[in-house]
Amino acid sequence: MKPIKNRRFCITCQKQKMLFDSQSKADNFLKFNAKEILEENETSPVRSYYCTFCCGWHVTSNPSTVQGEWLDGRDKVLLKKIELQRKNNDELQAISKRVTNKILRFDTELNLCNFIEAQDVLDLLDFEVNELREKPFNLSKVNKLFMKIHDAEKRLNRKMELFSMSKEEQKAWLDLENPTKEELKIIGSIRRINSMKILRSALDERERLISCEDTEMVMEIINNCRNYIQASTIGNGSSQARKRLNSELDEILKERSARRKQTE
Repeated sequence: MKPIKNRRFCITCQKQKMLFDSQSKADNFLKFNAKEILEENETSPVRSYYCTFCCGWHVTSNPSTVQGEWLDGRDKVLLKKIELQRKNNDELQAISKRVTNKILRFDTELNLCNFIEAQDVLDLLDFEVNELREKPFNLSKVNKLFMKIHDAEKRLNRKMELFSMSKEEQKAWLDLENPTKEELKIIGSIRRINSMKILRSALDERERLISCEDTEMVMEIINNCRNYIQASTIGNGSSQARKRLNSELDEILKERSARRKQTE
């Protein structure tokens, strides 16, 4: 009979081979079919061998066990290399996920103009950078992660510069006539920073907002703050930043309600 059952493409042979789940089954195939195969093909399998890659038994017409042992040793070395590459890929994927999560945290803090907290996240990313340098990871993927971290550092420095601008410097930017596309980005950043400063000033008066008797005025301030939340956040991390800020406002209203109930 021709070897047509249980066929699988073998990586080491680079061709279709019959695969048996035990040596006894492979040897039985030889015992009962080798003669018929020889009559049909002029060659016939003469021995069985275990394939490291297919995790099963093949049959071969090559009678040399010495060559078979050499090939088996080669396959084991290649398999170790593949396993190491797979392990490195898994490690790189895990690091990439951690970097992505940390950069999201960074962008959230940057949206909130929490520069110290943003820098703390960058400091944590240094540990990831060191691990990336110590392992034989895929260079192009590693470089993409380095670029993400480097871009985060640049964005932090740029926003800190804009945050520390004097009112006169800001006015000069905001009064530009026919600004370029890049200048418009800077103007937008300045406006968002100013919105965040106003918002933070209101939140710093938390206790006054909680204890104030003028409910109408407090609600007007709260509503204005919610508008400033939209105006002061953008891009990655913006939804997380908005959630945190809205949560602060909700807590103020919750505490106001609790205090009013206590005095009733």
